[in-house]
Amino acid sequence: MEQRPAEPDAPLLSLARELVALKVDLIFAPGTPFIQAAKQATSTIPIVSISPDPVGTGIVSNLAHPDGNVTGISMLSSGLDAKRVELLKETIPSARRVDILWNPTIADKRSNLLETQRAAATFGLQTRSREVTGPNGFDAAFEEIVGDRPDALITLVDAFTNGNWPKVAEFAREQRLPSICEARGHVTSGGLMSYGQDFANELRRAATFADRILKGAKPTNLPIEQPTKFDFVISLQSAQALGLTIPPSVLAQATEIIE
Repeated sequence: MEQRPAEPDAPLLSLARELVALKVDLIFAPGTPFIQAAKQATSTIPIVSISPDPVGTGIVSNLAHPDGNVTGISMLSSGLDAKRVELLKETIPSARRVDILWNPTIADKRSNLLETQRAAATFGLQTRSREVTGPNGFDAAFEEIVGDRPDALITLVDAFTNGNWPKVAEFAREQRLPSICEARGHVTSGGLMSYGQDFANELRRAATFADRILKGAKPTNLPIEQPTKFDFVISLQSAQALGLTIPPSVLAQATEIIE
């Protein structure tokens, strides 16, 4: 097995071409930038992907019959961003202003931002966009958030922010800022809540695609699957540190509570 770890500024296309030059039997690409680089590097080697929105970003034209050499898992599920806003408002009824931390260089994150903003408006919440595009961008975004003093923080997940959960969670704790995102790793790093797909389960499902392809199946004959299982994780330890009491109605919805 060959691996090509990618840093935020890594030349993804060059890394993908290295794998193609090695004549690998299959490429696993979790995340839109990685899939796009792999697809640009080869039109013949099968690519098993995990993508937030494979149709919206042009990776494939159809989920049921993916064209070309890409198949795998779509993480797109309508309403998840709105549900996170709803859970946040139910947890903190007095909230009026929410900041959204996100990476604008990832094309499919903009739709998440818009859905989050629309949902916030229906709950009477004002939002501010806080963009972070590189390691040094966090400090600038954090400084803006401190100056704004929102009632809560929502973080949109991509490969970059996913690798910086400890930094985001530590900031939220220091600022006594309730936070929610879609990844469980945010909560285990010290954040308050997460609601989203079971990523470990998606990885296992992606492995079944790889197995079938290596046994002879063609990507175009393997429909891209959509998520069916969602986790709502709450950290009572973080809630206590924030001086926050989680309402029973919210706790009843949790699939996991971290004491």
